[in-house]
Amino acid sequence: MPDLFNRDFLKGDESIFKNHLALDISFFPPIIQYRENEQKYIAECIKPLFHNRNGKNIVISGSPGIGKTLAVKAVFKELEDDGFDEEVKPIYINCWKDSSSHRIALDICDAIGYKFTHNKTTNELFDEIKKKLNRKSAVICFDECDKIEDISVIYMVLEQIYNKTLIFITNNKEWLIKLDNRLRSRLTLENLDFRAYNLTEVKGILDKRIEYAFVSNIFDKESLDEISSYTHNVNDLRTGLFLLKESGNIAEENSSKKITLDYAKKAIDKIKVSSGELNKNSESKSLNDDERLLLEIIKDNESKSSKEIYELYLGKSDKEIKYRRFKESKLNKLRDLKLINFKEVSLGIKGTKTIVNLK
Repeated sequence: MPDLFNRDFLKGDESIFKNHLALDISFFPPIIQYRENEQKYIAECIKPLFHNRNGKNIVISGSPGIGKTLAVKAVFKELEDDGFDEEVKPIYINCWKDSSSHRIALDICDAIGYKFTHNKTTNELFDEIKKKLNRKSAVICFDECDKIEDISVIYMVLEQIYNKTLIFITNNKEWLIKLDNRLRSRLTLENLDFRAYNLTEVKGILDKRIEYAFVSNIFDKESLDEISSYTHNVNDLRTGLFLLKESGNIAEENSSKKITLDYAKKAIDKIKVSSGELNKNSESKSLNDDERLLLEIIKDNESKSSKEIYELYLGKSDKEIKYRRFKESKLNKLRDLKLINFKEVSLGIKGTKTIVNLK
């Protein structure tokens, strides 16, 4: 029998990782680097609320993975940490997750602590929302606002909440142009375009994440340079975070206490395979755009169950497909091409679930 669990493999207390979560896209770092000016601008739009006046509404645009959401959340956190949320209530809504007017109203109710939402219509929920929010001021962020299904919810906020700042975050600059003229006129939006990070900034951000995530002196300089350069070229810090984590995983699989240039390159090759830049076998050239989208979802959501991947896929794809067919035709194809692998996990009497990871 092969030695499946090599004794040379790093033991749990010898892991090169200090905090895996620091490499997750949802991690909130103590310091938001290189976005100080943008945070100040957002704060200036909010400040009139402290004088019982409407703040400035703002649309924040820029490519994915360059700190737009993080900058807004940092401003909101400072409001809360300094106790200013008693005067100005910060509310964050992810419209990719909750895109209907009713779901957005439920999110606002949750943020303001109103729990009696069962069987209430959207209009009834807004009756409760305005009672609470009109006792103070509010700043409401609609992240991925281009996913909002019904803009009536924006009208509701404009008409029923008195002192407010509305923040819209989008990767799609065309969203503002496509808005109804009457609504665009009423919003009178300020524009804040997030520029891409330069190479020095990318390296500085990734170096700081290494400090949070790994034990000291793990990364070779060449490894960080290689990952930083690739991340800068694709202009998405989420890719850099994945590469840091994946190169660490590869190092541990090889019982290494150093992340060398070779491990960094192997992690980059894995990204290239999933994105279609590099094909490890000729069959992978047959992937269509929809299958590449699925690979991207799996890359950003490693160790999720097949059903969770299915739900995420439905949220991003315009195709309708039943779960069984999805698993048989799409996930199994990627597995057969050796791009992903499955791991069956027991749920006891409830059966099993399938965990999906990049190979």
